[in-house]
Amino acid sequence: MKLGVFVPNWIGDVAMSTPSLRALRGHVGTSDEIVGVVRPYVADVLAGTPWLDRQILYHPRSKTPAERTWAVLNKLRNERLDAIVLLTNSFRAAAMAWLSGAPQRIGYVRYGRGALLTHKLYHPRHALRWLPTPAIDTYLQLAYALGCEWESPRLELSTLPADEEAADAVWKRWDLPPGEQVVVLNSGGAYGAAEIGRDPAVMRDMELTLTMARLEDRRTLRRALDRMRTWVGQIDGIGDVRGIGLAFGIELVQPDGSPDPGRALRVLYAA
Repeated sequence: MKLGVFVPNWIGDVAMSTPSLRALRGHVGTSDEIVGVVRPYVADVLAGTPWLDRQILYHPRSKTPAERTWAVLNKLRNERLDAIVLLTNSFRAAAMAWLSGAPQRIGYVRYGRGALLTHKLYHPRHALRWLPTPAIDTYLQLAYALGCEWESPRLELSTLPADEEAADAVWKRWDLPPGEQVVVLNSGGAYGAAEIGRDPAVMRDMELTLTMARLEDRRTLRRALDRMRTWVGQIDGIGDVRGIGLAFGIELVQPDGSPDPGRALRVLYAA
């Protein structure tokens, strides 16, 4: 299978789509190809991750002609994709998928684009109101509609050697101690191709918000983790308990030991 994926348009949404991308890669395998249609300003978010074999940069108002709608549509036609998964909800994306000739087009029915889709999903509604749904689950449902196996909702991103070198430079510049837990607070933000990093005033503000978060009572955290591990075998449905620092994970399983996505979702919504 040769699969196309319209990746979400914003940085946070791209991060929340990583479980879906991971599921799609597991479904397609390493022998087949996944081509991502990506906005130029979020392309680097997925750098270093193994899910997309190639990226087609797309922005309808790009200054680069090769990134505009008709040029990208021609690229999609030349790809001869077997299926396209729409992680975006725009009518334009669905129209491009339809015009590309891909025989399978998976997406949510929004903005009058239902006729352009072969696999139609619907957001939950109550009367005339859309119900709030976690974006991670929304993206994963699209992968499941293609036939993907259950996938953990864990977010995942990677770093490149250049990123590690940049982090080392920051550590050296601020003389930060090694081996500590670090929290970075970014006091400003913007949508799209924000260029706040080029503003010296903003950089000074970010420098002031860089703080160290030391775990003063590691023994308390260890005792909590040890106590939760006693649940394995005592509470039905808990297969494992893992943890690093402040991040604890509890694996929910069925009686045969296989993952229990239904229970995981119920726990997630209850929380």
